[in-house]
Amino acid sequence: MKCNLIRSGVLAAIMLAPFLCPGETTGSQRLQANDGNVTNQLVLGFKYWQLGNHAEAIQCFRTAAEQGYAPAQHNLGYAYLNGQGIPQDYVEAYKWFTLAAADGNERSVRYRDKTKSHMTPEQIAEGNKRAAAFVAKPPPTSRK
Repeated sequence: MKCNLIRSGVLAAIMLAPFLCPGETTGSQRLQANDGNVTNQLVLGFKYWQLGNHAEAIQCFRTAAEQGYAPAQHNLGYAYLNGQGIPQDYVEAYKWFTLAAADGNERSVRYRDKTKSHMTPEQIAEGNKRAAAFVAKPPPTSRK
């Protein structure tokens, strides 16, 4: 049940992102994302992505992904797969898709398999090794 609620919240955040953060991002939006709430980080990341600022979006996605948040892990994998905002890296893409897929995200399973088709057996082994070594970080300290 909790997992479905989280996914519903993420879907709502994705759908509402353009309305929640119209125009350019503000300092208060950045502070809300820095409060440790992964949904806020994801929404701000989507806003930056929409504005074409992939580097800032990736920072938001990475912060949430490193806390173990599967939707952000998927987005980070996507950025690595396509080389948007960061250099293309199939091993890192595979790692992040594997982590997101472990949460039951079917889309991440498909993207992981797509990424795998571009990799050598050694790269796949390295991606699996990195995914297995992943330990979620605690949320950043609130800056209120």
